[in-house]
Amino acid sequence: MRILNYILGAGIVENMKLSDEARLKVLNGSIFVAAFNILIYDIMFYFFARDLAFEMSWVRNLCALIIVSAWFLNKKGTTKYSIHILLIFSMISVFYVTYFYLGPDYGFQKFFITFSVFPFVYFSRDKTAQRFIYAISNLLVYFYLEVASYGHVFTPDFRYYNASIASFFNHSNIVIGFIAVVLALYMYEYIIGRDESALKSALEKASYHAEYDFLTDTLNRRVLSEYMRSNFTNKLSVIMWDVDDFKLINDVYGHAVGDDVLVAICQIVKEELPTRAKFSRWGGEEFLILLEDHHYDHVVSLAERIRIKVSQADILKTNKVTISIGVTSKRHDDSFKTLLGRVDELMYLAKANGKNIVRESI
Repeated sequence: MRILNYILGAGIVENMKLSDEARLKVLNGSIFVAAFNILIYDIMFYFFARDLAFEMSWVRNLCALIIVSAWFLNKKGTTKYSIHILLIFSMISVFYVTYFYLGPDYGFQKFFITFSVFPFVYFSRDKTAQRFIYAISNLLVYFYLEVASYGHVFTPDFRYYNASIASFFNHSNIVIGFIAVVLALYMYEYIIGRDESALKSALEKASYHAEYDFLTDTLNRRVLSEYMRSNFTNKLSVIMWDVDDFKLINDVYGHAVGDDVLVAICQIVKEELPTRAKFSRWGGEEFLILLEDHHYDHVVSLAERIRIKVSQADILKTNKVTISIGVTSKRHDDSFKTLLGRVDELMYLAKANGKNIVRESI
């Protein structure tokens, strides 16, 4: 799997469009499939046409090497000519053996129908002209090889013919061409689908981080502020709390432990909150809880319950961790700014009056 990813991933760079990335993966895979297909057929020539096998295969082997070189172009980031190399030299390899040696009865010309489909997979939508030029030219070559008479088009001096072998190849080439198209389209669809899933996951992750504090898994200040402003006509109550002596915790135990303390306290708080409560990290160690349509006494009781739960929790084994809390509800003349200013002042009064207490004002 690592080797396959290495082969398919040649030329992919950071911030590349997912559609371009998928197209490049299909191109990389097709390069090796095309070269391998040519070599397999050339080996088969040695079994049924030994005398002419070298003549039939040396140009095709050269085409296979040139096709493989397109992968190295992709690997170096110069992908501009890779599609042209793959298509043109695949066409030449098939045209050469059909025109000079085997004729139409062997069915190799049917690969040009396959070649006419591939440009729509390899080229991006902004390359419409190149798509159609390749598609039409391949179809014209197919009709030219398909309907031409031996005496007029083909070179009879070098043409190899065996009726039973021709019938076998005619049918097998139709099947192989069909499989090649299906596999290319399936690969493209699979890669696009997988990349779309990865993009969806990345967007969901980005959306989450745009709304939530990554450490405490609480809403960030911007999101809660916007929500409060848009719902300020509702009956609102707010609880603001701050970790007591948090700087000392960071200084003594380190910031990693300080982070663990915040996570532990937030987990305790979440377990006590009603379902519709909004919980946000407001500052460094300051947090805000928004409750809508709650009786004020219930909000104060909730704040007291949270304070007690935190003070009783075994967060730091050597020291007790406490929080100071401010509680208030929106007044009829409040603005967003005055409501937050009041709860912030109440919280600091709680800290100034001994910490680990709840100060409230309706």
